[in-house]
Amino acid sequence: MSHPLFQSISEFTENYIKKGYIDKVITRYYPLKKLNPKQIQRYYLQYVKKWDKRYGGNVLDDAKEQSDDSKLSFFVRNRDDGCRLLKVLTSDEFSEWGKNNHGIGNILDAAHVFGKNAFPWMRYNIRNVVTLNRFSHSCLDKGKSPINGKTISKEQQKVWWIRIVGKDEWDYLEMQASNRNGN
Repeated sequence: MSHPLFQSISEFTENYIKKGYIDKVITRYYPLKKLNPKQIQRYYLQYVKKWDKRYGGNVLDDAKEQSDDSKLSFFVRNRDDGCRLLKVLTSDEFSEWGKNNHGIGNILDAAHVFGKNAFPWMRYNIRNVVTLNRFSHSCLDKGKSPINGKTISKEQQKVWWIRIVGKDEWDYLEMQASNRNGN
């Protein structure tokens, strides 16, 4: 971000967990009950909008003119604070990934767990979108290992997604994917 005091989603969440308040840019909110991750994300979006309004639109870079996909990508990349896959790799897996990422491992994408073409009702579900490095994103989309690019089975692909998003989140997303209405 352009301003040194602007908080990423991870900093925002960490402040809430450690200090017990939600930063509202010029005030603080002390919730009476513990907030869940979805509530924290909602407060973070409010924070970003207030920051943008107060400091002249530098944070969202005139998001009003951006597409919904761009806004989603911006939000997800700030929420995740880096590639979600790299955070769950063992040191051996990370080393293998480093040898195989063809120099595009430092580019970050907003990746859909359940693809937006096959599951259009999941396209803007923020829980269905995570930050991945471009190499691993491309590999998973093509049914290949996200660390070495070798072909993997559908079951192995599912195992990777579960590692990336967690079992509970996978179960939720799988249920949403099976429901065409997204409810």
